[in-house]
Amino acid sequence: QTSSDQDNDTETIDAEEFYGTDYDGGYASFRDDDNDGFYESYSRYHDLDGDRLHDSYATYRDTNRDGQYDDYKLNQTVAGTPNAVHRSKVAQSTKEGLSGKREQISGKIVDTKYVKRLGQPSYLLHVQSQDGKKMWVDMGSNSTYQLFKDDSVTAHGPIVKMGDKRVLLATMVDIDGKQRAVPRTGRRFSGTVKSTRTAKVSGQEHLVAKLETESGKMLTVDMGDVADNKTVKKGDNVEITGVPVKVGDRVVLIADKNSL
Repeated sequence: QTSSDQDNDTETIDAEEFYGTDYDGGYASFRDDDNDGFYESYSRYHDLDGDRLHDSYATYRDTNRDGQYDDYKLNQTVAGTPNAVHRSKVAQSTKEGLSGKREQISGKIVDTKYVKRLGQPSYLLHVQSQDGKKMWVDMGSNSTYQLFKDDSVTAHGPIVKMGDKRVLLATMVDIDGKQRAVPRTGRRFSGTVKSTRTAKVSGQEHLVAKLETESGKMLTVDMGDVADNKTVKKGDNVEITGVPVKVGDRVVLIADKNSL
């Protein structure tokens, strides 16, 4: 059986159907700055009204580095809508399903699915370990690794709660004895930096850039910590990936830093 035959056999399902009614269209990013396997913080963006623009986000922090998140801060970027799920309920529910450390599962792939989320399909593997336990592993939408039913795999990454399921979001996989990174990015934009400024975001100085995209549209981009973006300047041609967030009546792209 060829890989194209395998692809044709893989079921494609909508995220709301796969994850259940509590699925919030969430997009996530994490930070493990010292690469010690413990995530200092984890941010989850919520699209609670289903318009593909994120309207709130929660940041979870592990201050004592024990692998469990101590608390979270919820940031509501726009007012609620009649159809939106209550944000604090989603944030608290997410916290209860989180692990603040890099987890691992090894076993045999017993099922595969393409799950449509964030406007594109993500490839999911249902992995059964030797003790019989099963877990879904999200390989993202940019993975080129050919992993199919009945293959053996070891996947590494954080475990998160998505709707009614706990899912390992793969950041690394072991294939043929070699450890390989799993690429994870948000939506991709290319263009020219027209201007830059600094702004206070959650008490930190961030660099904010105005980007003219290749299609001629203007896009506001939160590039993150100023110290990490000293080389970005007016006139630069850049390629940026990130998550679009509603801030009042505007849309701001939050640039990636290790995104899920």
